[in-house]
Amino acid sequence: MAAARTGAQARLTAAWHRASGSFWAVPAVMCLGALVLSQALVSVDHALGPGWTQGVGPLGTRSGPSGSRDVLGAIAGSMLGVASTTFSITIAVMTLTSSSYGPHLVRSFMADRATHVVLGTFVSTSLYALLVLRSVTSEVDGTTAFVPHLAVLFAVLAAVVCIAVLVFFIHHVSESVQVVTLSRRVCDQLRDAVGRLYPEGAGEPAPARADLPAGVRRSGGGRFTGEGGAPPAVVRAGGCGYVAEVALEAVEGIAQRRDVLVRVAARPGRYAVDRTVLLEVLPAERADEGLLRELRACVDLANSRSAAQDVEFVVQQLVELMSRALSSGVNDPYTAITALDDLSGGLVLLVGRRVPAAERADDDGVVRLVGDPVRPEELIDQVFDALRAYATTTPLVVLHAVAVAERLDDAAVDPAVRTRLREQLALLAGAYEAAGPSEHDLARLHERLATAAALTA
Repeated sequence: MAAARTGAQARLTAAWHRASGSFWAVPAVMCLGALVLSQALVSVDHALGPGWTQGVGPLGTRSGPSGSRDVLGAIAGSMLGVASTTFSITIAVMTLTSSSYGPHLVRSFMADRATHVVLGTFVSTSLYALLVLRSVTSEVDGTTAFVPHLAVLFAVLAAVVCIAVLVFFIHHVSESVQVVTLSRRVCDQLRDAVGRLYPEGAGEPAPARADLPAGVRRSGGGRFTGEGGAPPAVVRAGGCGYVAEVALEAVEGIAQRRDVLVRVAARPGRYAVDRTVLLEVLPAERADEGLLRELRACVDLANSRSAAQDVEFVVQQLVELMSRALSSGVNDPYTAITALDDLSGGLVLLVGRRVPAAERADDDGVVRLVGDPVRPEELIDQVFDALRAYATTTPLVVLHAVAVAERLDDAAVDPAVRTRLREQLALLAGAYEAAGPSEHDLARLHERLATAAALTA
């Protein structure tokens, strides 16, 4: 039962991650707050009566029903117009970001919380003014005249705040289209992802001889089979989409409760089709339809990749930024260097930590879950493979790549990372030499590599 609750919580978390990257979630919450606040202040006005404004100074300035309606109508209409303009500006900036820096960075821009709050402020203020407006009555309406002075006062103050928010938004947008801001935002996402997926204290190696569930055997190469080499039961995608998240805690709890071993066959970030195997279950004879459905509910498929469990996706955003900057149509080495620096800011944190063990055991020491964590070498390959493809005609970037390799080498705790860095530097130097640089530029690279070798020996 606990595992089922964990799975439900994981699905809610995945849904919130998707919603938090949209423009409607925060404004919707703020509009709900405006609804509650408007009714609360109107009720307070009813309770205080018409005489409470006397003797409270400028804040107690009163206006009749007609004046209050004019003020509230002006606030509601103007704030809705400003919200429309703000949304238009946001869409224009998103279009510029997509065409100049790559479509994947649009998702990072959409997740900007400041933009969500700005849109929500304007929309919720307009909604608040409309809701208060409907409570204003006059004697000609056939009822006793009532003006919620406190609610109207708050609407005026909210309009003043909206003016300040508009000024902030103009400044924020002008900063957000700068490549330094975009790159640093993705760097922060990378560091957050590393902190979640590679926590301090976790790491390989796993216990050498952890127990396995009855009926499960190791087959070498990190693979598992049933008795006599029997294949596992499989959980298939049953649809198309990217594996956004796998609720590992829920899967582990289910596996312990049903006394099985589950292996993650499709890590987050992989594209799945109907027949794609997401999870493997051993021994197969214990995997009934109920168990397979329960496990399938722990895997979230989405239309796009998510940074929640997909550190590769975050790295690829900066790699794309770097690659576009080095394309022949742009030819901007300094933007590429900025992206490289921010990549190193996240990867230095990653290589300084141990990769979490693929095998996860329960409290009794029985392996219940076999994951597929992304190793730092895979991410290093993605960065340097792109450099070989796009940077070999740009000496500034090639030399800077050596400096990035030095930073990673200095922070690495795994010898395999250092070995891969040396291999990639050798490949980069060979590709650079094959591109036909001048003798001066080639000599500078060899001198820089010699210095780096001395520092990292």
